Amino acid sequence: GLTPVQATTETAVPLRYLATIFGNRSLFDSATEYLQADLRPETAIPYLNHADLYRQKKLSEVCVRLCAEQFDHIKIRWLAMLPPHLMEEILYSKYFQCSSCNQVCSKIAAYCRCHGNAIDSSSFLSLTDARVMPLINPEEALFFIKFM
Repeated sequence: GLTPVQATTETAVPLRYLATIFGNRSLFDSATEYLQADLRPETAIPYLNHADLYRQKKLSEVCVRLCAEQFDHIKIRWLAMLPPHLMEEILYSKYFQCSSCNQVCSKIAAYCRCHGNAIDSSSFLSLTDARVMPLINPEEALFFIKFM
């Protein structure tokens, strides 16, 4: 039989993309097998970024759902790797769950600090909308006022 590809979190999605272009089913299956075994909250962000880049819609949806369901467990250093449109997809997912409104507010504030100028006014309004962030943590209120 064929030797399975030595995929990594960083290469699994690009390998699937190349396999599709070249019609290499065994490469696609091998990279997919690795991805399925590797996908967890810690790896969902890099997979989501790659799925978005390579337009792999199904994988993107799976990653968004995992991040939304596990939002409490997703570290800000991982979230900081996401562009604003993907952060918004997670926050507005029907699967979004967070045990603490204060924690959501703090994570969004930290995300905004990491991205600074990359966040335009429409993204800022979307990230801080009451549907996503029903309460503003008093410790973050001044930051949000200054950010606007």
